[in-house]
Amino acid sequence: GFLGTEAFFVSEGLYDFAAPNWGPHDLRMVAGRPAAITMVTAADAGIETVADARGKRAAFVVGNPSTNVKCEAIIAFGGLTLDDVDVVMFPTFSAAMSALTRNEADFSCTATTTSQMYELAESPRGIRWIPLEADNKSGWDALQSVLPIMAPIEEDTAAGFEEGESMPMASFRYPLITTKATKPADEVYNFLKAM
Repeated sequence: GFLGTEAFFVSEGLYDFAAPNWGPHDLRMVAGRPAAITMVTAADAGIETVADARGKRAAFVVGNPSTNVKCEAIIAFGGLTLDDVDVVMFPTFSAAMSALTRNEADFSCTATTTSQMYELAESPRGIRWIPLEADNKSGWDALQSVLPIMAPIEEDTAAGFEEGESMPMASFRYPLITTKATKPADEVYNFLKAM
């Protein structure tokens, strides 16, 4: 399967997979590219660091632990918890990401190239990506205590970026080619070779 954060949830028996018939399962992650993610805000929201999100409106998605736990981890990078922000729930991912443009939320956490971020960048509110500096050990320790599958990355492609601009962010593997541990090695090899 081509999975995302669900591969981690299945392996650990977390969230939707916290039931004996769903998880944990012994999986193998075969390949996956690093995908960047960080906190994104409306430029007029007054947020320049993760810690500045205290008391601000966070766009979360109902029934979407994959999106929400990434944002919870990024919030932890700034020494905050969900109790420190005003979590606003939206019915879909699209609605949550568009909430920044509509001034229904001040920040969220997402990949750098979602269509809603290009809309935000061109809106009157503007866009600001929040850096997650790789040398911030306490920030990374806090982030990884929530979601240990994330790691630092320097990203140079994002809505609103000028050519040559880059920023330190978090990354996770997505999509993640995943198989069961019982899959024969030659089948996995041949699948990847064919790709």
